[in-house]
Amino acid sequence: MKRLLLPLAMLALTLSGCVTTDPTNLEEAKFIAPSDQKEKTYSNNVQVTVVRDYGSLIAGGLKYYVFDNKKKLAELSPKDKTTFYTTEGKHIIACGWFTGSDVQHFDVFTKNEEVVYHCGVYGSGQPYINRVK
Repeated sequence: MKRLLLPLAMLALTLSGCVTTDPTNLEEAKFIAPSDQKEKTYSNNVQVTVVRDYGSLIAGGLKYYVFDNKKKLAELSPKDKTTFYTTEGKHIIACGWFTGSDVQHFDVFTKNEEVVYHCGVYGSGQPYINRVK
């Protein structure tokens, strides 16, 4: 019985460490260029950065797609980030594994604002996108 208990305890400890989501440090995240809206312009003056967190066993190997008002802008792996520019006003920023399976954040941006979001999946399997700045 004791021989079985130690491997089971180690397995439980290992798995519990894999199902937590750890925020990715903004400075350490690998930059992925967006497919569009790359430059700040007079009308696209709001800077939006989306960071993909890591650590979740669930969906950890999947690419996440970043959307601004349903327009796909980037694909992120764990510990990646993208920065794009958009207009002031109402926006839906979304992250998801594939179209139709995303989590959305509704927001209103003001002129020259700098915004940061973190996205990922909690250990329970619940996806998230949270504004942190």
